[in-house]
Amino acid sequence: MINRILTSMLMFLAMAMPAVLLLLLQFSSTLVRADQQTDWYLQQLFEPGGAQLQQQAGGRVQIYSGLTDNGVSRARVENDGC
Repeated sequence: MINRILTSMLMFLAMAMPAVLLLLLQFSSTLVRADQQTDWYLQQLFEPGGAQLQQQAGGRVQIYSGLTDNGVSRARVENDGC
């Protein structure tokens, strides 16, 4: 009886493990992409290139949706003195 229970538990774990591993891999790659996107936003905000400055002078508005409150505060202090 115990042998059947252990066997069924092992079978369940063996079937669930690949799905769990795939979910963990997907989550970690999502975190890396989010980190890279935040870095890109910070670079665009604090070290804009000539083309970006020209577009902004022409009225283009950049929305930095990936920034944290710390990045926004830093931008306000460095750009507006607030």
